[in-house]
Amino acid sequence: MSPDKALFDNIYSFTIFNDEIIISDNDRLRKYNNITNKVTTIAGGGYSNNYIENTDATKTRLSAKRANIRYNYNHENQELYISIASDEYVGIIKTNNTGNLFEKTGITSNDYRYEGPFHIDTNGDMYFVPPQFSYCLMFYQNSTNQVNFLFCDDDFTRTAHIYSIVMGENRQLFFAISDVAIQQGFIKQYLFDEYRARIIVGLGNPGYNNDWNGAQTNICPLGLHYDFNSKVFYFTDVIDDVNIIRKYDPQLDEVTTLAGYNGYNSVDDGVPSSIVKINYPRDVFYYNGEIYFSDNDSRHGSRIRKITKDGLVYTVVGSYSVDYVGMEAPDINCMAMVGAIYKNNYYFIDSARNDGSLMRVNSTTNKIEEVISKTGIDKDIPNLVVVKDKFYYANKTSIISYDMINSNYWTYTPLTLIANIKAFAFDFSTEEIYVSECGKNGSSDIYHSRISKITTDGNYITVANLDNDRCAISMIVNGSNIYYIETLFSQNDINSTIVKLGKDGSNKQVIAGEGNSDNDYISAKDTKLYGPTSLVMTLREEIMFVEPSKNRIRKIKKDGQVLTLTMTGNELHNPNWIGLYDNTLLLTNQVELFVSDITLKCYGIKQMIQQIDNGVCIGSNQCSCSSGWKGDSSCSKVSCENQNSCSGHGTCTGPNQCTCQSGWKQSSDCSTISCEELGNCNDKGICVSSNVCQCISGFRGSNDCKQFSCDGVNNCTNGRGSCIGPNKCDCPIEYTGNDCGTLVYNCYGKLGNDSTACSGNGLCIGIDSCKCNSGVYGLQCDFIPEIKYSTKVSKYSTILFTTNIKSFNLNNNNFSYKWSQISGTNTLDLNTISIAGTDKIDFGIKANDNNLIQGETYGLQLNITRSEILNGKLTVVSLPISFTINKSPIINNYNLLDASTNNPIQSSVVAGETNIKAIITNAQDAEGKAIEYAFGYFTSTNERVYLSYFSQSKNSATFKLPLFISGKAKVFLAIRDELLDTDEKIVELTVTDPTANLNDNQLNNYIQNLVNNTNSNDGHIPIEQLDIATSLLNKPVSNPNDPNIKQQREELRNTIVNSLVASTSSQNDTSTVLNILSSVTQNTQELKLETAITALQLTLNITNNNNQQQQDKIVALTSQLINSVLTTSSTNMQVSEIIKNILDSISKSIVQSLISGQSQLIQTNNIKTYLVKDTVDSLAKSLNTTVISQLGISNLNLPIDALKTLFKNNGIDIANPVALGVNVVPNSIYNYLGQNITSPIFRINLFLNDGTSLNITNLLVPIEFEMTIISSVTGNNKCWYYNEKVKALRLDGVETVVINSNRVKCRVYHLTDFTTAPQIVSPSISVAKSTRVIGSTSKVHVSGANINVMSWLTIILCSLISVL
Repeated sequence: MSPDKALFDNIYSFTIFNDEIIISDNDRLRKYNNITNKVTTIAGGGYSNNYIENTDATKTRLSAKRANIRYNYNHENQELYISIASDEYVGIIKTNNTGNLFEKTGITSNDYRYEGPFHIDTNGDMYFVPPQFSYCLMFYQNSTNQVNFLFCDDDFTRTAHIYSIVMGENRQLFFAISDVAIQQGFIKQYLFDEYRARIIVGLGNPGYNNDWNGAQTNICPLGLHYDFNSKVFYFTDVIDDVNIIRKYDPQLDEVTTLAGYNGYNSVDDGVPSSIVKINYPRDVFYYNGEIYFSDNDSRHGSRIRKITKDGLVYTVVGSYSVDYVGMEAPDINCMAMVGAIYKNNYYFIDSARNDGSLMRVNSTTNKIEEVISKTGIDKDIPNLVVVKDKFYYANKTSIISYDMINSNYWTYTPLTLIANIKAFAFDFSTEEIYVSECGKNGSSDIYHSRISKITTDGNYITVANLDNDRCAISMIVNGSNIYYIETLFSQNDINSTIVKLGKDGSNKQVIAGEGNSDNDYISAKDTKLYGPTSLVMTLREEIMFVEPSKNRIRKIKKDGQVLTLTMTGNELHNPNWIGLYDNTLLLTNQVELFVSDITLKCYGIKQMIQQIDNGVCIGSNQCSCSSGWKGDSSCSKVSCENQNSCSGHGTCTGPNQCTCQSGWKQSSDCSTISCEELGNCNDKGICVSSNVCQCISGFRGSNDCKQFSCDGVNNCTNGRGSCIGPNKCDCPIEYTGNDCGTLVYNCYGKLGNDSTACSGNGLCIGIDSCKCNSGVYGLQCDFIPEIKYSTKVSKYSTILFTTNIKSFNLNNNNFSYKWSQISGTNTLDLNTISIAGTDKIDFGIKANDNNLIQGETYGLQLNITRSEILNGKLTVVSLPISFTINKSPIINNYNLLDASTNNPIQSSVVAGETNIKAIITNAQDAEGKAIEYAFGYFTSTNERVYLSYFSQSKNSATFKLPLFISGKAKVFLAIRDELLDTDEKIVELTVTDPTANLNDNQLNNYIQNLVNNTNSNDGHIPIEQLDIATSLLNKPVSNPNDPNIKQQREELRNTIVNSLVASTSSQNDTSTVLNILSSVTQNTQELKLETAITALQLTLNITNNNNQQQQDKIVALTSQLINSVLTTSSTNMQVSEIIKNILDSISKSIVQSLISGQSQLIQTNNIKTYLVKDTVDSLAKSLNTTVISQLGISNLNLPIDALKTLFKNNGIDIANPVALGVNVVPNSIYNYLGQNITSPIFRINLFLNDGTSLNITNLLVPIEFEMTIISSVTGNNKCWYYNEKVKALRLDGVETVVINSNRVKCRVYHLTDFTTAPQIVSPSISVAKSTRVIGSTSKVHVSGANINVMSWLTIILCSLISVL
């Protein structure tokens, strides 16, 4: 074939030698000779799967179903090596330079399918890419016939592919590796001495693809060629979807683009290389001063082009578009998948021609004719029907008809369509069209499937609904019935059946495909179908169908039996469609079919099919019986004469089909002995007589060779080990070797006496066989899960079960979890009572409303499934736990006494004057455990003030009540047991005001006396006395603007705050102190700056000792004090640092209290805190984006893979949970910087589970979020970060994307405080280019202590393991 008429499917690679171009074209290897100007096939294109020596290569079928055929041309030896990966052969074959015959190479393996690029040197050694690891190089050594891994380039990305391998001078090995999805790649050299690869080209920033030096140009290379003369690399580059040809000169370290610049669309020849458009150039070759490259256009065909010395581009071989009209049908190559027969002419659609052309093969001339062009039909149409000079076809949503006489279209689009049209059939008797719909409707995840019809008056009527997971993929209509192939929607070769259905939707019945037999002459219902396609009905009302995977055509006879048809022409190869040429011929013994064939790209094969019915009528009541039948008058009896009458060892049960007796089933005529009753000797022996076996070495047994024997290995050294296989011993722990004659085993690369064998958590008891210690799991004993929980719990408190996983193969595992109930008197709805669901690593049960019964014991179980990423091996661990619900204590008798008289208090006391004593006279614990007692009262906001915290004393200290606005007070008397279950009694009293008749000065003096009256024991003012003073101080005064009165009250508030600092002696006082502190600082008009700062410092001290019960209260108090500071004076650095430390401590406390899948939100008018915990992979899913948006940011994007890489580099196991926290505070806290800040302050940081902070400085992928500009300040707003070291805002390491004048996107590569402000220049502010900053290492810096960091926008990563 001439080069301008040659059509290529997909040119994967090519090479040039002696004016010949050898081309890999999908499933064929072809050769273009520049001298003869001809294209010929070297190998492939045939039907044979035989690859043995001296096989004609052109008669062989090269399978392309796994990958494009790969080859390597050894220029020195002039031999062509071809990679074969078929079902019959795996390995490398070669063609010699004489006769084009195959020769064996010895390079064969069932473990490695050589489907990627490979290179064979003059020694016969091969470097190749295995399909399992596309980013790895392997090495086959010809002299030893050994295969080994050389190197895996997983530092780049595990989704990358090595596309080309070339050998340079002095056996230097180079390869091109790219990840097309992320548009980045490299050219690298493998360093044999150092077992690693170094980058030659490709260290540029992503997206920077201009010509530059090798270290600064980003590339995505596919093809690679090294020219030994000029010592220059030529490569194809698909960077940023701009397909270009480039070269790299190592001596100049310079990358130059040669052809294919962006923005040009010329596909013509003779144009300058600077304006040519190139389509996916897969390979490149430099030859005689010209650069050759492949140009692959999926619609118009592939070709090889070249850049001439004068810079012009020409096509060498292949055609961009070939008009095959008028050509002989067998010579064409076109995109046709289905066809139709009409008036003995074959019609088909070529979707690549003229926007979809209807073509016809004239049966008289056997030449191609174009019927109509520009139909707009693509190659995915379900089927094609031609009737009455009209052809019908379907797209996904419409049925379309074209009238070939009148040249007009008719389109019918059903308005009630529920899914895509999968098939349709024409009813010739009524001219109605039946339609099959299958698939999803819109965004729904539910599959829909039904059969409908289009009536002659245009109505669309449902005939029958199919099961939603089923689909009718091929239909015919005959008489009153519809026949169709029904299969699973997602996979049409599983559970397929052929169904008969009345045209009114009634009487549905399966007529084929319900059994498992593959035999002929049985009921079609009992047969198994193998992905059937393309039904046709003959005039005999027999149904024919195709089974592509079996390469056969079958039919269902009128009597319901199934029969495989015999071809008299060529062997079929994956047929997909059949059509009848002339139905009348089916009345004879032979019929012509048109059969599609995968080896022919467009035109099918006209096949003669032998019907093989019982016989032919040759006279009145006289039959000429077919082979396998007998009976002169009817041919109704089966015959086995051609099977030697079953050799006397079987029964004739079908035409030439014998059912052999036991022991004679090896051959079809029952003449060969067999041992099927002995399991065919279990493949471990030879059948020497009918059901008699002779065992091979390593097996024994009286008849069936089923038992193992170890006679060949000295009976495992005289019984030292056990025989567990043919000549295979299971040795005790102290021995190894084939015969257990050698001491010590090896487990996964380490000897059994090595303390680190089996990860140090088990014993090496056999080769790669570890016996793990209790509580340790995994093949290498490298997986230790542990659940932390209490066996006795309270139903009125949150119940937590936290799991810690220690995995020695860090980050090479995927985990999944499931909690379930395994025991208990009542069934618990775990999903309802759980805090965060049952599929997290941790599990929590809500307090109070949880259906738990006091005194009962419940059992839970955690199932952990670990999948090892590299080998896919699973470890499933079930961890059962049990816990008992505590019984609460009970108060029986109690009293309130007037301490002055020791008489019971009736109902009224005087605030600040009546001395009260509370007594619990009788209480008991249901389980006889110790009880603690507490006493106090409730504030006006229902907060508890403890006068006597839980202790062994049944009596409270003498106390006085403060003044209440309502005039009522509630005193509580409480008890608790060891599990903190409580009971309490509440007494309500009337409280009168002793200062009701005092003026402002008298009231201040009264309060002054209270705060000056210290306790004689410790010199501190009693806590309840400070509460009384605060309650009186909050009373309205008659003259609040009097300077003297105001000054007195400011001093009183300052005294109370300082007294609170002195009186706070233990964590038990924190709740009461916080209540009083909140109350005394609520009036900002009477609060001095130093008082507010003291209160903030006290809040910080309480926060650092927080018991995780006061988080909301601390945040609210901090918010209140911020208001006091901001209204009193400009914020200074001291206040800013205190606020940071408070919120850091709060974040740490919240993280420690959360379990996986749980979140917590705290917000006030100016502080907002949101935290959520989950594993790294699930963190983004658990994040509530609505809450995030409410906090003032949006589109928060976390680089999960980059974070996981950081953890891996620092020994942190990603199986354990992490937490994300978001906090927001006003930008006024940085007023002391003197800069116009235009949005709130945000911060991003990472923490471990124990609250240890991490200092992240070199993220490879940025964290992104958007902020709104809330202040109107002139200037170009940028994203800034706060530098803790220099105490200033900086721009370096932060990228800003301006969305509009009110909104920006920030990209940050390190973690600290972030905000927005106009870009200005001042001595205290560093202005740097907004460029990604990457440090000298790519590892996270981990600090072992709690770093004081700001929690404005806080990402808190918590792990249940310690930092390695």
